[in-house]
Amino acid sequence: MELEKWKKEIEYDLNKLNNEIDKLEKSYEDLKLKKQIVTEACDEYLFETPEEKGYIFTLKADLHDQIVKKEKLLFESKTNPNRLQLELLLKKIERYISIEEEEKNLILKN
Repeated sequence: MELEKWKKEIEYDLNKLNNEIDKLEKSYEDLKLKKQIVTEACDEYLFETPEEKGYIFTLKADLHDQIVKKEKLLFESKTNPNRLQLELLLKKIERYISIEEEEKNLILKN
């Protein structure tokens, strides 16, 4: 069945995009955890010294910037027109496959 083959091709392309999103999400979560740890270190340091200077404060700002960029990239990836169109196309193909199977079953019953 030609539709089945095409469906697999579309699923493959969609899975590639979804895998990229999964990697971005993992990277995003890692950045958030790092920022949380650095923020706690900053808070402890500020408790002892009221000066927001040095490595951990620079790192905190850098992590914040990376998180903002990663959020934007994640949003763009999730709303990528190609991804959304592949999902729509896949649903349509599945619908047509289902119709073909129903027709085939009706023919076999008669």
